Amino acid sequence: MKTKAQPAIHAESEIKKSDDIKRITSDLAKRKELKVSLKISGGIPSQAYRFNLNVTGEGSSDSSLHCAITNREGRGETNLEAKELNHLFTTITKSNILNIYQAPPLFLPDTLIGILEISYHDQVHRIYFAADEAQAEVQNMKTPSEVKLVIDQLYKIGNKILKLRSVKP
Repeated sequence: MKTKAQPAIHAESEIKKSDDIKRITSDLAKRKELKVSLKISGGIPSQAYRFNLNVTGEGSSDSSLHCAITNREGRGETNLEAKELNHLFTTITKSNILNIYQAPPLFLPDTLIGILEISYHDQVHRIYFAADEAQAEVQNMKTPSEVKLVIDQLYKIGNKILKLRSVKP
């Protein structure tokens, strides 16, 4: 039986996309067209966790959370203040997250998987990570500190939108 080969990631095109996005994060006029999204989901049904957060460069944001194990639920949307939005894009730029390139990793079943996307039109910089620290450690897939900086900032935005003390898994 033949197995299907994974498509190769062309690092050169990924670097170009990320360089374009980097320039745009500091260009206030073009930044309005950026979008940042964080999606985390996984776990067995009785312990399922789903978190979604979307932030646009104009400041509109929405979020949803479902956590079966802690019975946390919520949906909401808000417009972020300019100060919060600037802090998010400064964190993205200074964290060097846009210098991380990866092929989609292979995770064990029921892993809590996170996908962080920073996009501008059709250009998308995508990072996958194991969102549960214990699972990440067992699978030898610890989340890079640059990624943690941005994710922590997004969790804070999620907390605000959903009016919860914590949205973290």
